[in-house]
Amino acid sequence: MHRERGSFAERLEFWGRKTIKRWSRRGKPAVGLWASHLLCVLDRQSDRRAEAENMAALAAAVGIPRKFLSRAVAATNGLVSFLPGPPVRLVLHRKRLLRGKNAVDKIRGRIPRSLRAWLFDEDGHRCGRCGKKFSPDELEIDHLVPLALRGADEPGNWVALCGPDHREKRASFQYGFIRYYRRERVRGSVGVRFRDGFFWPHVNGRIRTDRRSDSKVLA
Repeated sequence: MHRERGSFAERLEFWGRKTIKRWSRRGKPAVGLWASHLLCVLDRQSDRRAEAENMAALAAAVGIPRKFLSRAVAATNGLVSFLPGPPVRLVLHRKRLLRGKNAVDKIRGRIPRSLRAWLFDEDGHRCGRCGKKFSPDELEIDHLVPLALRGADEPGNWVALCGPDHREKRASFQYGFIRYYRRERVRGSVGVRFRDGFFWPHVNGRIRTDRRSDSKVLA
């Protein structure tokens, strides 16, 4: 038992350092620090979880500023899950600490041909990065907020990109990378908002939460 506890402690320290380093490279050191803090706080709980009536109370329970809580959860890359409740909960998956890599709980769903056609039409067959127009077979669908960062696998979080720009972006989130969204020029940069357990893009003053089940998307 002692060896197991030591192993978990070592892996907890490993993931904490890795998270801090990753987000420091992205220019968001506070996110990595709060994510590391969250791992330690939850690991000290007997049931490895925290819960509260709402997000503000949950943030206070784990000692993280409200504005950083959702980003800290996402930065743990699947080590911590958010359950929308009520009550809202955070759960540390302790066995995942022993893995070399972790992915988020949400698995990418297949995007039907009808939804691909809808997206390309909504984006005006234009690449969201370079702004040039392409034929459908030259465009690819990208998640603005990557699935690895708990981005929603829904139309609101999709954007059309040409092949070269898609490869450049890879599985990262860069606030200023996307310049066009649904035929609109992006004013400033793309932000993120946390809702229903996932991140959604905040573009031109609006949270974009179109879902596969929305009638206007499937029409």
